[in-house]
Amino acid sequence: MTDLVAALTLLGAPAAVLLAVRCAIQRQFRREK
Repeated sequence: MTDLVAALTLLGAPAAVLLAVRCAIQRQFRREK
């Protein structure tokens, strides 16, 4: 179980960062338009 949790955290961290970046980019595009 610990290995599975570690893998999820390692994969989840970058995924959360990508989602945050996407939200920021979408907000900028909305402001321009």
